[in-house]
Amino acid sequence: AGAAGAAAAAKVKTPAKQFTPTALVTTVWSLSVMGGAALRSNTFAALWSELCAHGDQQGAAAAAAVGGGVAYDGGVVPGEQITFGPWRGKHLNQINQAALSVDAVGGAAALGLSSGALPAELAAAAESAWLAQRRPPVVSWYQRDVAAILSYMGEKHEEEAVCGGYRVDLLIPQPVGIEQSLKAAVGAGVVLEVDGPSHFARNDTASPLGQTRLKHRHLRHMGFSVMSVPVADWEYLESSEDKVDYLRKGMEHAAGAGADTA
Repeated sequence: AGAAGAAAAAKVKTPAKQFTPTALVTTVWSLSVMGGAALRSNTFAALWSELCAHGDQQGAAAAAAVGGGVAYDGGVVPGEQITFGPWRGKHLNQINQAALSVDAVGGAAALGLSSGALPAELAAAAESAWLAQRRPPVVSWYQRDVAAILSYMGEKHEEEAVCGGYRVDLLIPQPVGIEQSLKAAVGAGVVLEVDGPSHFARNDTASPLGQTRLKHRHLRHMGFSVMSVPVADWEYLESSEDKVDYLRKGMEHAAGAGADTA
């Protein structure tokens, strides 16, 4: 089995070198979105190794830079202006999300990635670009309605909170309306995401898209309990009591799921 695995890995190693830097990052990120078996595949291992090799080639001399080659010093800089070699903004964000995905399943060693973790300079540039994102908040009527019900429930919450670089619709740091036995499992807080149709597959409105699933996985890895509030569900709740019951049960389920995976 070991010899067969080595042979299979060798078959994808050479094609991986033929990827352009941007195509390489996009493919690594896509496999990260898929998660599971895709992260443990020989294809991911080969592409990850190539990504690490690119990072090593850039080295400290090509560490994160701004605009006309000014070294990035950790100040407040828009994420799209941070560059590392051929990558900037979007692609550095994708690298950071891929690294988070690897960490969420135990790290490079757990996946058998012989190249190990990302080179330190590349990892730092990717994280800097990720944390420096400047996305204007977009608040829907549904989100405002959910927030109003949370206030009615006595749940202190923050709208458009930023959690580990992710902007979330609503964050409840310490929910008071769930069972006492579940409060310890909440972790860093309960994140409520009010998800419209664009977050789900067109042919299956119960199936969230990969980017949404990836965000939820990463938030759980950071210690948050995550509850999705699909607009398709919310708009059919007629009374305030129905909405309170829906949110309380959902938060308890999210906290329980966190406890199961702790």
